[in-house]
Amino acid sequence: MTPAAAWCAQHRLRFLLPSLFLAPVLFFLLSPPSSPPFVSLPASGELPPLSSRLIWAQRWLVEWRPCGWWTAPLQAPSRRNGYIRIDCYGGLNQLRRDLCDGIGVARLLNATMVYPSLSGFADVFDVDYFIEQTRGYVEVVKDLPAEIASREPFKVDCSKRKGHFDYVETVLPALLEHQYISLTPAMNQRRIGSAPYLIDP
Repeated sequence: MTPAAAWCAQHRLRFLLPSLFLAPVLFFLLSPPSSPPFVSLPASGELPPLSSRLIWAQRWLVEWRPCGWWTAPLQAPSRRNGYIRIDCYGGLNQLRRDLCDGIGVARLLNATMVYPSLSGFADVFDVDYFIEQTRGYVEVVKDLPAEIASREPFKVDCSKRKGHFDYVETVLPALLEHQYISLTPAMNQRRIGSAPYLIDP
């Protein structure tokens, strides 16, 4: 093919390509619609007949229901087994998770949760709101009794705790003996959330 013939073929192709793209667009715009794209409500504002709304009347197989056990009044036990302090560390999400797990452990062992002694804790969390929201489910105190505040808590290793029975069989005896214990959530518990109660505020 000579250079002149190649230039003519390229020149024709340049004008042919736009027409190939333009033809479907013109066909779509000029063809009459088979059905209206939108369904408008009557001027009176009434809803369509029930037969056309049956799709919205179908019930879900699984329904989300409000959590009532948290707001339901709970009877506080007459006697506490001791005090538990949760040693929180890490980022904000880890602090929140450790606090939630600590509430669950305190509830399970019928213990009083001690306000975490963290620097700047009150700057991040609303302490009074936290105590008020847990009222009736678990008791949270800011200060320990004088006979307990003078000693350090007995540290309990939670690295191998995997369920309710582990906490009851191993942690509860230490709580009854020392009356004041501290729990440090293990890293595997932080990843999979294996505390007995995982409460998400």
